[in-house]
Amino acid sequence: MQLRCFFMLILISVLVLAAGCSNTDGSDQINNADSLEIALKTVSELLGQPEDIQLKLGRYYVFAPVDEEQFHELAAWLSEIDLGGFEEAKREDLEGSFGTCEFLIEKNGKSYEIKVYEENDPDAVFLTFNNYKPIRSRAEALAEAERRMEGEDKEILLRGLQTHIGDTKRLSDIFASVRLDRSDPENCAEITALTEIDHEHFNVLKPKGASLWAMKGNSVMLKAIFDGFAQSDPIPIDSINKEDCDLKIVIGDTIYLYDIETGAYIVNGQNFKLEEQWQQTLWQFFQ
Repeated sequence: MQLRCFFMLILISVLVLAAGCSNTDGSDQINNADSLEIALKTVSELLGQPEDIQLKLGRYYVFAPVDEEQFHELAAWLSEIDLGGFEEAKREDLEGSFGTCEFLIEKNGKSYEIKVYEENDPDAVFLTFNNYKPIRSRAEALAEAERRMEGEDKEILLRGLQTHIGDTKRLSDIFASVRLDRSDPENCAEITALTEIDHEHFNVLKPKGASLWAMKGNSVMLKAIFDGFAQSDPIPIDSINKEDCDLKIVIGDTIYLYDIETGAYIVNGQNFKLEEQWQQTLWQFFQ
């Protein structure tokens, strides 16, 4: 009876999470006897049959794509989760726990976040499920934080035993392999020195003509910063001399020409300048 009650408690959250997939008449009230079965089927499909998986490798809601082999490994790990071994938890229950892994899963044209939290108790684990809203700017990040603080975030939060999920060490190894990957030309940045660079943080790219492939974890951050998707808010400027650009950064089909001294860059025929904070920290992603 307790287990049935628990699943009924998460029912509404699950159906909200999968809006558009199971709610066809616009009603927020589900009263039929098949509600529990629908809810469990929705969660099972989300965990066991994702269409796409990306991994959060740092801050700022920036996610990295995975290759086919990594996708199948992650999908297999998710399918091993036994929801019957979890119970509903509250946000305050997370105090003292620490987030270890975060996924972005696409299903039926919508995106969802799944986070894994571990406790000081080595046998316990938390899982959270949220609708995902892309964060494109600092203003959107603040709005998202406020939305969650006010409880507007339709979240499912569960607590259970480690024995009811897959091996978290195996999961951490997959995350590490994605973060350190330099072999994906579509998602890893190829960085080339266009000038003789004399800068304390960019010596790895000396001399002129030197190049490197950045790790995927750093590459997705570089792209997010230049494209304004990491709360970076690039500043449009009138012009920049290509001859002043010190670095060429190629990520997929996009080329960025960057001037180290001014933080100005050219992309797709447009000119921008990074905010001061990003000029000071950008170097850490060139490796």
